[in-house]
Amino acid sequence: MNSLPCAVQQAIHDVQQGKPVIIIDNHDRENEGDLMIAAEKASPETLAFMARYARGLMCLPCTGDRLERLGISMMQSNNLDKFATPFANSIDAAKGVSSGVSIHDRLVAINKFVSESSVPEDFAQPGHLFPLKARPKLLQERQGHTESSVELCLLASLKPVAIIIEIMNDNGTMAKLPELKDFAILHNLNIVSISDIYKYKYES
Repeated sequence: MNSLPCAVQQAIHDVQQGKPVIIIDNHDRENEGDLMIAAEKASPETLAFMARYARGLMCLPCTGDRLERLGISMMQSNNLDKFATPFANSIDAAKGVSSGVSIHDRLVAINKFVSESSVPEDFAQPGHLFPLKARPKLLQERQGHTESSVELCLLASLKPVAIIIEIMNDNGTMAKLPELKDFAILHNLNIVSISDIYKYKYES
């Protein structure tokens, strides 16, 4: 992996270009990786690549004010999720889609979600995309993929809405660092850690 500044700067460049990056978390947390792009840079080809090769749940990390403006409430919680994953109610686009699960349908919903002119009536709930509510102070409050992906969007001077999908191995297990490095080489992708993003943004 590159040195801290180079790794984060390369990730910022990739996000600006609409190229996926791999965000890894700490060994003492999930020790897993997510594919991430900025939502406003999403394309059918990129979404299809992420869905095919990452295989996890397609989520939309964003700020709380966006969820509030669009009338999207948080999911009910029993407080047993040890990572306190901030799931909001799942969504589809209300118009211009069929089942909501195809790449085309998900892209329609993502574009509506990113648009500043969208209103609550533009979304059907539940759906096939899962917004995640980032903490107000982002990585200063929570060291998660949700907050780090929003941080990367902001560092790239883009809207604070990302798309992330957990990376799974072919056998259905979650990819850890050795597999993530192989995945990055195979698909010509760059890796950046949550701790590197934090240090770059708040300690450099």
